[in-house]
Amino acid sequence: MTANITKKLVAANAELTAEEARKVTDSIKRNLTNLPTLIFRAMTGQAYKALGYGSVSEWSKEEFGLSKARIYQLMSWQTSLIALRERYALEEEWEMPEEKMRQLNSKRFAILLEKADEAVRGITDSAEKTKAVSDAVADSYRMFLQEKKLARLAKEAAARDASTDTPVAPVDDPSAVITPAEPSLALLMVKAKDTASILTSFTESAPEKDIALSKLREAQEVISELVRYYEAA
Repeated sequence: MTANITKKLVAANAELTAEEARKVTDSIKRNLTNLPTLIFRAMTGQAYKALGYGSVSEWSKEEFGLSKARIYQLMSWQTSLIALRERYALEEEWEMPEEKMRQLNSKRFAILLEKADEAVRGITDSAEKTKAVSDAVADSYRMFLQEKKLARLAKEAAARDASTDTPVAPVDDPSAVITPAEPSLALLMVKAKDTASILTSFTESAPEKDIALSKLREAQEVISELVRYYEAA
């Protein structure tokens, strides 16, 4: 059915000339590039109300076939871009891919600003400043991917540990010893990477006594687990 409709539509439209094809292609490119800007303008100007819709959801579904969630994703992308342009006096044309910006929740965005502030400190050249901010965003995205990977590894390791058979003491033998399952090496490696991050943070800032002791005790516990693992190997 769909194939027949497509054939009819193609037959009803004359083949494009090279000039027409270029215009259509360029128009598509412009719209793709400007989509977040247009969405931002429509949302901040409450376009859905002006057009008689009762909600953003109705407007986005009827006009574009998009969900409200997708509209807000595009809105968030553009809002982050605008905030970075204004904070670092970047060119209005400066862009970053949505994929790298979408992960910026409020916490990650605050961390990004700290890193970008440090990266641009002392830089006066516009091109160098733009590169420094772009690199900071790229680094933030790499950290996000690393966090996802570590979370996945931890989840997989926990699932494997949960499925490990643990010897259970017979009911009629109270003297039997229940041997707990040893943590997997994969989980220990995840903990070790987290510990390395904690220790690295000490070189960047001096935390208060209580926080420092808490973090160091966590690190000490992980190191002890690793020592026990390799001693028993």
